[in-house]
Amino acid sequence: MPIQTTPLDVVVSGHGSVDLNDNGTTKTPVGVEFILLAPPGAVITDHLGGKLEKGEYIDQLYLNNSSGHILPHEPARYTQRQVIPNLVLHPPRDLQLGSGVPHMIGVEVETPIRDIFPRLEPFRSESLKHGQVLKVYFAACSALTRDDPNTVFCY
Repeated sequence: MPIQTTPLDVVVSGHGSVDLNDNGTTKTPVGVEFILLAPPGAVITDHLGGKLEKGEYIDQLYLNNSSGHILPHEPARYTQRQVIPNLVLHPPRDLQLGSGVPHMIGVEVETPIRDIFPRLEPFRSESLKHGQVLKVYFAACSALTRDDPNTVFCY
């Protein structure tokens, strides 16, 4: 399924991981659709993150899995109050961030996604005024280890 960010969407961008030591439960805020491109244990390419940040059309995602097979891939979509992985956003060191989508959120220190959700409130409120759900794209990896071999990419 093709994806393309719009000026109404929010892109959460930087490096990312899943905190396996966090036993907390993170839920998607009401009025938000949270789109996770890489399943836990996978990374995304810088090219893919850049296309999201620039609002460029992405025809298809692919997953190059640990056995070397390239398969079509669909991002996970979490709607309001659904439990999501305990994601952590890290500063975007050594990344070339794109510009185009007006609502990008990043961090300067390692930050759990549940601590980023309050920053969505102004955008969520505006979307709800227009009867829309706010789409939030996690343009970061969902790595479990430093050497995760699974990669989500686009052409």
